[in-house]
Amino acid sequence: MGVREDARFGGIDLTPWGKFDRGLLAVYPLLFHLLDTAAIAGEVWDRFLTCGQRQLISAGLGVAVAEARCLVMFIAGLHDLGKLSAFQEQEEHPWARVSEALRADTAGWRRMRHERASMHGVLQLLAEAGYPVGTSDSPGVRVAQMLGGHHGRFLQLDLDGAAQAARVNGALGGPLWQDLRRRYFFLLRHLTGATAVPARVSVPAAVLITGVGVVADRLASQRHYWLPKAQAPAFGAGEHYAQAVKDAAAVLDQSGLARITLPDTSFAQAHRGVAQPNDLQASLIRQLTAVVGEKGPGIVVVTDATGGGKTITALEAARIFNAGGDTAGIVWLLPTTATTDAAYDVLEAYVAAHRPEHAPVSLVHSYDYLNTAYTDHRLAAHEPSTTDEFWPDDLGGGEGDGEGTAQRPEKRVTVPDGWLRGWDRALLAQFTVATVDQALMAALPVRFSMLRQLALSGRTVIVDEVHALTPFMQQMLGRLLNWLGALGCPVVLLSATLPARTSNELVRSYLAGAGHSRTVLADRDWTPAYPGWLFAAAADASLTRIDPQAADEHARRFRRTAEIRLYPVRHDTQTDPGNAPARESRLERITAEIAPVVENGGCAVVVCATVADGQRTYQHLHDMLDWQGGPNDQLVLLHARLPGHQRETLTRHIRSRLGRTGERPARLVVVTTSLLDMSLDVDVDVMVSDLAPCTPSCNAWAASGASSTCGAPRPAADPPGCAGARTPG
Repeated sequence: MGVREDARFGGIDLTPWGKFDRGLLAVYPLLFHLLDTAAIAGEVWDRFLTCGQRQLISAGLGVAVAEARCLVMFIAGLHDLGKLSAFQEQEEHPWARVSEALRADTAGWRRMRHERASMHGVLQLLAEAGYPVGTSDSPGVRVAQMLGGHHGRFLQLDLDGAAQAARVNGALGGPLWQDLRRRYFFLLRHLTGATAVPARVSVPAAVLITGVGVVADRLASQRHYWLPKAQAPAFGAGEHYAQAVKDAAAVLDQSGLARITLPDTSFAQAHRGVAQPNDLQASLIRQLTAVVGEKGPGIVVVTDATGGGKTITALEAARIFNAGGDTAGIVWLLPTTATTDAAYDVLEAYVAAHRPEHAPVSLVHSYDYLNTAYTDHRLAAHEPSTTDEFWPDDLGGGEGDGEGTAQRPEKRVTVPDGWLRGWDRALLAQFTVATVDQALMAALPVRFSMLRQLALSGRTVIVDEVHALTPFMQQMLGRLLNWLGALGCPVVLLSATLPARTSNELVRSYLAGAGHSRTVLADRDWTPAYPGWLFAAAADASLTRIDPQAADEHARRFRRTAEIRLYPVRHDTQTDPGNAPARESRLERITAEIAPVVENGGCAVVVCATVADGQRTYQHLHDMLDWQGGPNDQLVLLHARLPGHQRETLTRHIRSRLGRTGERPARLVVVTTSLLDMSLDVDVDVMVSDLAPCTPSCNAWAASGASSTCGAPRPAADPPGCAGARTPG
């Protein structure tokens, strides 16, 4: 029989199962699941992938864009072909429904994970279809490895060992099973129209195609999607596929994956509280718009003091990159959970300011469940319980189990849908704020790294606070930038104090990934002016720098001074030698610096070296100073050992009251630890700090004095500045 006959009702054996619900004893045919996945992959191609991603895949396959779409659907549909194997025996009820002829033809088969069975079983079928399979980088071998990687890890394919035809046929069942795998294979190829044979399969293209397959499989595995189909009247494969294509649009709509274009808006509306760009931002908008229009995406490095407006600069750079059409969206990466929480508020406000109908903004880090702005009670009425099971096929249920019983209430337009709140799926949202480790895993050999690369590649990636990364993380960032360069992804690096060597290494890593020789790149200087920015085009490694006049004017306008006083003090736990001059204690000096704030009004921050010091300082200030009206609302202790929910609430409270647009209190003293160095962008009158490294101290001072607008007068006795409480040693 041919593929046309197989596509008709009753034309092919549908008894092998792909999904099974233990509660309802519902069985879903494997072929239908393969067809569902292929249909959804086509919708993912049309509405989730960007123009740049589609072009990268088609170029990596050596075929036209339309042919690449068919091939992606075909490959995605093949992912579970290996379930035509001993996999069928693992559930008694659906196995009993398999045809008697197939159940009698199992001699010699052995159990293996179905993704490995898919990889081995498809290799000889690809060769029969004309795919070269002679070497490890042949198109057929690469496609087989994509199928083997659809559960998160690419598997080794031994062409001269386990992948040999004789061994595969012996391990995956008798002639009837071999014939059924062949018929499923060619039926999928026929229905998806994937008749073209790729001339090659590049590594970046293989990564993105595998990612598309993972997304499509997860969407098709949702219980509320396949269970009604399992209970519906029977159809032939052709009719089922036609219906699956129609249903795919609604599936993508419900997932929140569909790309949107933010409506145009003014600079002042997009960046509320900022009427017009500063000199650095204006130069980037003017110069980068022209060069990106001519040369395409690349990497931007922005260096400026804390409080100089780097965030707005990065968002404007992302807008320019996305306007080119190759990317759509933003991934904003930061070093700590506290800075990430603060950035989430900024990006959510930025997206909402454009007034889209619906534009999910996701937050991704280990403690995102503590963020009250993100874990809104109105989030997931449609999917009240979303499960994240690694192996939904093996466990009898799909991802996202559960069906809504109530209408979704009114919600913010930036709230992600339930499906986008999974452990790794949240990175797929068009607008994402995450800790940098979530992205660095895309460059490591960890599970589902291809899903992270798919998520990053279609958007502008902003890496903030690059100077705060450890040497190891900077090395990993170089690997990630190499991948992003290969994937054609625009990148913006932000830093207040980025060494020239680090800047050079990171830019070279990106351009090397884009295909340029490291030997040639090593002879050029990729260090931006300070303050300033540079842009290196991925296409030709050409360099564009900030207009020197704009850099000078920006430096002049944002030059700030601070009065820094150093005091030699005795730590509270130490005593001076008997023959040494008596020194005041650390707590005495801190009390003397904070007393004018408590007496006259104003805001101050006390930065302590350890949590224990912070606790002692808080208690001392609480007991020794005369707090008008009591210290409860005027003295706050914030450190990393507080319970997560309490720390998040306090941090948000401090940001809201001392931030750029906050309603500044008449009097507030915050006692904290190094948590302030990179976590709080607040405006205070006085900062008192224990002895600390120069760079973090300067960054903390810049962050704490960034805003020029205050709701209360500064105390006359203490100009803006930093009083350093110096401890011995």
